[in-house]
Amino acid sequence: MKITNIKQISTKTGDKGFTRDLANKVISKDDLLFEILGTMDELSSVLGVAYQHCHLDFIKSIQKTIQKINTGLAFDPLGDNTLPPTWGNFNVDDVIILETEGQRLLDEKPIEAIFSLPGSEGTLPGAYFDWARTVCRRAEREMVRYLHRSERTDLSVALAYVNRLSDLLYIYAKNL
Repeated sequence: MKITNIKQISTKTGDKGFTRDLANKVISKDDLLFEILGTMDELSSVLGVAYQHCHLDFIKSIQKTIQKINTGLAFDPLGDNTLPPTWGNFNVDDVIILETEGQRLLDEKPIEAIFSLPGSEGTLPGAYFDWARTVCRRAEREMVRYLHRSERTDLSVALAYVNRLSDLLYIYAKNL
């Protein structure tokens, strides 16, 4: 479907501080759900900038997984909606893929266990990965808060993924 009309984008629901979740339920924009969704979107955007400076195709796969996670977050497991096909088959294998990539990079080029100034002591792509790592850590904290408050238990793999992703982004920052 192509967007051909501004009304396909602008619902004007946000003019009053509300928006809709995936189940079409109206929720306040200050809800913690939208905080985490926004931070995950910000993370994907920073990764997109990093990609433009290093062209590692693996980054695009991470961005796609972030989209899957956001779909899962926006899905209400207690609602009457069904899980969208974009959720795909996100599972622990996605976490293992991050761990494997991190180990591959460390096998190729071990990193020094020293403190460094994020973004200041490496390359431009490394600086963007430092930035992405800090956004990722914020997303992780917000996800923990959201999962505790919502009492959702269906997103434990998503939380593990975000945790491992911050580790991988640290390795990328030091290796590029």
